[in-house]
Amino acid sequence: MAESLAKREAMVELKRKACALEAVKMIDDHMVIGLGAGRNVERLIQEISQLLARGYSLRFVTWSMTSELQCRRLGFQLVPMHSIDHVDITFD
Repeated sequence: MAESLAKREAMVELKRKACALEAVKMIDDHMVIGLGAGRNVERLIQEISQLLARGYSLRFVTWSMTSELQCRRLGFQLVPMHSIDHVDITFD
């Protein structure tokens, strides 16, 4: 039973990664990106960090303390919602 659960969890994580990789394809340089919460967004944040490592200039707004903390830890440029006039794309 534990082996079956481990296999299921591994499969779910593979699907999360595949979803995050597809989502990252929608991001262009200089975008303002909204980030919600949850494990899928956590995985997406990891993939977005690769874009930043490649030199993308992105700004982020978050609606979740967990996402905000993860973004801060990875050095994302977080901006307050009141300081922007639009969000280019949001993931939740």
